[in-house]
Amino acid sequence: MCVNSKKAQTWSFDLIVAVVLFIVVVALFYSFLSSRNDVDATTTSLESGVAQVANLINCDTSSNQDICFITRSRVENAKLTTLTQQDYQIIRDALGVRGDFCIFIRDGNGAIRYLNLDNLSSYGSGDLALVYRDGEPVHCGDILS
Repeated sequence: MCVNSKKAQTWSFDLIVAVVLFIVVVALFYSFLSSRNDVDATTTSLESGVAQVANLINCDTSSNQDICFITRSRVENAKLTTLTQQDYQIIRDALGVRGDFCIFIRDGNGAIRYLNLDNLSSYGSGDLALVYRDGEPVHCGDILS
């Protein structure tokens, strides 16, 4: 007796679903990895910008003595007061900052300290907000009571 059997393989519905699911998972994994590289590049760019600004406000390393106000890890109040009296756009350009910025000082307990004798909390863009001791927002440049 001779039985006629087919030797070809057939694709079952389960196998097709498994292959499609595998391809989708690989695509999602790849997109996740590529988005992390974008975040890492942005973080590196921000860190570089922060380091540049830190060097400019440090009188020990700054090439522009008009915008620096830190000498030997201490804030020079006279220079800081002079800086806060200058136009925001001029200081922003001198620092090389493309976006908005805010300069503020916190004490050892995390409380925002005054920048000058006029009770100025910070210097920079009023569009940016800081969090004060009681959790209430304080906009950059507000006067604290």
